[in-house]
Amino acid sequence: MEYICKPYIPEEGKVYEASIKAIKHKFKQMNKDNLVLIGQSHGWVYKYVKELNYNFKDSYVNCGLLLRIFREIVFRCNLPGKALFYNKDVICNDKVLLVNASLITHEYIKWLHDKCHNCKIILVYTNPVNPNYSPNSFLDSWCTKWTSDKDDAIKYNMHLFEGGGYFPQWKATKVAPIYDVFYIGKDKARLERLHQIERDMNDHGVKTMFYITWNRGWQKKKDGIHKPFLPYERVLDYIGKSKAILHLLDGAQNGITLRIQESLIHKVKLITDDVNITSYDFYNSHNIFILGKDDMNNLRAFLDSPYENVESDFFRHAYYDQMIEEVVENSFKDFATSLEK
Repeated sequence: MEYICKPYIPEEGKVYEASIKAIKHKFKQMNKDNLVLIGQSHGWVYKYVKELNYNFKDSYVNCGLLLRIFREIVFRCNLPGKALFYNKDVICNDKVLLVNASLITHEYIKWLHDKCHNCKIILVYTNPVNPNYSPNSFLDSWCTKWTSDKDDAIKYNMHLFEGGGYFPQWKATKVAPIYDVFYIGKDKARLERLHQIERDMNDHGVKTMFYITWNRGWQKKKDGIHKPFLPYERVLDYIGKSKAILHLLDGAQNGITLRIQESLIHKVKLITDDVNITSYDFYNSHNIFILGKDDMNNLRAFLDSPYENVESDFFRHAYYDQMIEEVVENSFKDFATSLEK
């Protein structure tokens, strides 16, 4: 079902028409006070967003375990009453609402648009789109949609944001390498493949640290293979003591993922199965080894050679503040252009 949302009418019989001049002026006056970030405070990046002094609001009401279970049942079974769990604190006027859309439903976006008068909504997809919640259901006249996934950008006609959004608080202290290759990631039904890659690397004299977690946080069974969730500060510790990071495409976005960003920002080599990575301006064969393309017999020499500094357009918007500024600025330009047509 597509939601066709009417423009806000401030007075009965008087249709509000946004002025292009006012829209452009509003962006010039844009600051963190005019911007509301909407997402989930239980997400692992939440505390870093708050540290940057953004006005962050939970999309849903915080509740205890039993109510969370009930909420899950309501949403999964598409039962009435979803709005009872919407956080009313997000309701505002004349703001820019930047919504982390990964776990957001159509009903929620419609509710947000209806309740927040004269607000510009920007949806940002940091994970691949759930096909059950197509972004095409939202009108471009009041909602701008962004993704860092090239495939989704084409499929759903969204704006493409080429990576970035890394937090400046994330520092990897470099020490003498303990590991040649570090991998961190969920099982995602690829355990045997991960074991095969690790065996191949070990056979070539490469020392690995593969930190494989369960797919769900509640899966805590000890089996000698899966490990508990690792706080990102610990991930950074491992990066600081490793020569290279392993990045695999399975289940990941087709774009500049977090693993690729870590490699570029912390100047750590990257091993990946993404053959399309050669199309990026930061590609350097001395820094990036492609599984299935490059000769495994050269992996040891690749790891022992120094990282080479690269120039890339990525560094123009590598960090979170830069990402927010670029997405918001281009969303206003897009909105103003649509009004001029």
